[in-house]
Amino acid sequence: MVAGRFTLSYLFMSGAIGQGYATVSTDAGVSTDPSGYAEWVYLSPGNMNVYAMQNFGSVAINDQAIIAKSVIESFYGRPPKYSYWSGCSEGGRQALMLAQRYPTACEINAITEAVIASCDEEDGIADGLIVDPDACEFDPFSMVGKTFNCSDTGVEIQISHPAAMVANVTWSGPISANGKQIWYGMEKGTLLAGSDGYAAGIASIECSSNGNCTGQTGNSGAGWLQSTVLKDPSFNLTDLTLEGYSWLMHLSEVE
Repeated sequence: MVAGRFTLSYLFMSGAIGQGYATVSTDAGVSTDPSGYAEWVYLSPGNMNVYAMQNFGSVAINDQAIIAKSVIESFYGRPPKYSYWSGCSEGGRQALMLAQRYPTACEINAITEAVIASCDEEDGIADGLIVDPDACEFDPFSMVGKTFNCSDTGVEIQISHPAAMVANVTWSGPISANGKQIWYGMEKGTLLAGSDGYAAGIASIECSSNGNCTGQTGNSGAGWLQSTVLKDPSFNLTDLTLEGYSWLMHLSEVE
């Protein structure tokens, strides 16, 4: 993948194509002029186009990866084994955003395995269970930067800060925008991502055959909020803000 659509981008793309790589680039739906922010960054004078900024910063880059890998798999009959990023200046910042904002199920599962390994034997028995989760003082952020082999892809990856954050907030439980505890968290050692064959993890991430992963909403909780609280089964819950989630939980209590 190459960042941007201008002279340098096309130069980088031609080199990759010449070496036999499937190559893609995007302008994130904004100006192809690297310095042309004024053309798209405002909805009106002084009023920032937040959605365009989000697309430019990371969303469009992730979409690009998903679409490109899908096309590659359709054309070649198999997903790409490796993916590379080429970018400078703004492209470098976009690459960091892409890596930081889209943790994989492998990362979250690795953190779960680590907390079990850390606190399993506190009861004197190594049985894969944490008997007293409240006494387990494992810090998920201690895993950030550590490398492990992802069994889903066979590739060495590092645990990111967002993955540790997912584990931490899931264990801590939801907190409202004003700092109030909304509900209890999940116990440390609980399945967070993937499925055990019966139930999906509370922080489940669904990964396609081409390696792209997206967060999934829980069926029971989502169904309650959509059908009972909002009276709208088609309501999109994937882009809720913290304020919106707090409001929904309040409505749920009222219901």
